[in-house]
Amino acid sequence: MKKFFLIPLLILGSKAVTAQSAAVLQHNGTASSYYGNAALQLAYTAAVNGDTIYLPGGFFAPPASFDKKLMIIGAGHHPDSSAATLTTVISGDIALGENSDGSFFSGFKLNGSITTSDNVSASNISITRVHITGAINMPGGRINPCINVLLKDCVLVGAINCPNSLQFVIANNIFLEVIYNIESSLITNNVFLGGGYTYNGMYISIYNTNQCVIRNNIFFKPLFDFANSTSNQVLNNIFTNTPPSMINNFFSGNYFNVTAADIFVSYVNDGFTYTNNYHLITPANYNGTDALQVGLYGSIKPWKEGSIPLNPHIQTKTIAENTDINGAIQVQVKVAAQNQ
Repeated sequence: MKKFFLIPLLILGSKAVTAQSAAVLQHNGTASSYYGNAALQLAYTAAVNGDTIYLPGGFFAPPASFDKKLMIIGAGHHPDSSAATLTTVISGDIALGENSDGSFFSGFKLNGSITTSDNVSASNISITRVHITGAINMPGGRINPCINVLLKDCVLVGAINCPNSLQFVIANNIFLEVIYNIESSLITNNVFLGGGYTYNGMYISIYNTNQCVIRNNIFFKPLFDFANSTSNQVLNNIFTNTPPSMINNFFSGNYFNVTAADIFVSYVNDGFTYTNNYHLITPANYNGTDALQVGLYGSIKPWKEGSIPLNPHIQTKTIAENTDINGAIQVQVKVAAQNQ
């Protein structure tokens, strides 16, 4: 059960209310705060493996490389659910180093890409509830592969190009571009809105992707096709056409030639916007392999409304307009605990 806390705060002096938000480094139960445009970089420098960095609403520049095992948690990226805190924005690429295994990123907008260097392994990475305006690139030849990377509940504007990955789990995301060079991975409960990439006159959302389970997704763009992809299990997906290149993959339980206007509750803008409603109009008509609905709101862990990260979330805050005679100001904050 979700719990709400109404916290009255008495802050001495209005200066504390208007002070710049801090990046907070949590280490062995001790919190340290860092301020300014380089707050995230300073917190990263001070952090050691296993630490957590909390980012409030605001803009932050990333360090040149994330080469430690860390948790980076923002206040969220959805404008509505982050109205009290403002959204957290990291401007620049997140470059994962070989010592970043086990890192966790959640709750912010990334104006950049997530990358590794050629044949550098960054494994057991979790990326959840992040709006990524760039791409995800893990180049290489699987000599030293990135294993067990999780991408969940994210919006990705750019492509996924990960020829150095194995056992990638790609679940409950919204994609505007193509996934390619993926092998031996799971692609489930995503929404593919299409994109600018075409091949032989067809829109391509899956390219050069082999030996994967591709299930319970929605391929929304008409004239969709797979290309250069073989030995995949393609199960219980919604298509707005019938993909012509089915011969090299195993298809079962799919829904073909579904009218695009009959899929989502509200989809009035091409591409992704926060105002679109990606719930299915008739979810009972489209069962996935798990007997739950296909798309974002299927699976035992569906898309979380508002894309709120897992830490307690500030829903509302009320700050008095004036201080009292002692220079104190009354602040009331409503915080909701998160169960996932």
